[in-house]
Amino acid sequence: MPRILIAYSTRKGDSKRIAEAVAGGVKRTGVETVITEASEELDGSAFDFVFVGSEVHGGAFGEPARLFLDENKWEGRQLAVFACHYGDKEALGRVVEELSRRKARVVNSLNVQAGSPWNVVGAGKKLSEEDLIRAAGFGERTVNNAFNFRVKKSCEKRRISGYVK
Repeated sequence: MPRILIAYSTRKGDSKRIAEAVAGGVKRTGVETVITEASEELDGSAFDFVFVGSEVHGGAFGEPARLFLDENKWEGRQLAVFACHYGDKEALGRVVEELSRRKARVVNSLNVQAGSPWNVVGAGKKLSEEDLIRAAGFGERTVNNAFNFRVKKSCEKRRISGYVK
């Protein structure tokens, strides 16, 4: 069975909540999953598949996730990335482009609007139950596709259909 790593960096806790939901979806496939905060010392090569996620601040992934991506060799490796953004929808695309330039195979991505500048004054969007359901479906569907697992029953396909890319 493949081993899956879910590495995330978070400031406000939103990426951690999304990472936990992704892990819940991955675990439904029966695959061994390790979830941890990203750091430059973390070795991604010890895993068969890696999810990397972060909150986006100042137009980029948080520093721990950026360092984790920079310090590991991704050439020929399969990855999936997720981002919790606060208005900068294009930040995840820039991360995917950078990984592609480094010859990584980004098989899926999830972009979640976790908030807006208005959150500072108590208004604006916050993570919803729908966001967490999408994250769980993202995790499950990504692993199913990456390892060619078959979802046999149509009721199972409908169960993960809450994920819409």
